[in-house]
Amino acid sequence: MSACGPPAVYRINGGALQPVGDCAGRLLSPPTHVIVAVGSEVDVHITEEGSGSSGNQLVPIYPTPSSDNTSVLKPTSVADGGATESFVAVGPGTANVVTSSQPVLEVGVS
Repeated sequence: MSACGPPAVYRINGGALQPVGDCAGRLLSPPTHVIVAVGSEVDVHITEEGSGSSGNQLVPIYPTPSSDNTSVLKPTSVADGGATESFVAVGPGTANVVTSSQPVLEVGVS
C-alpha cells in the first residue's frame, strides 16, 4: 500500500475528479491550467489528514482555497470543513485558485 497522493483535486461541472500537485502532496508551480466557459462550475478539494487527539478528525492539509480574481472566478460555497471550495466562472480572463499564497489551479475563462 502506498501513501502517495495529490494535495488537491478539482472537477469541472460535476465531472471526474482530476489530481493536482505531485505524489508527495506538494503543489506545483506553475499550476495545472484549465480552460472553461462562462457559467462553468469549478470545485477544488484540498486533501484531508487526520488530526486531534485520536487522529480521526479530518482537516485539510492546506487552508481553504480562494480565487485571486473574483471578477473571473467567483466563490459560491465552502464544504467539507473548509477543504472544498466551489466557484463559478463569471467573466472572461484568468484566475488562480490559491491556498497559503500557493497556486492550486489556474483557470482560464472564455
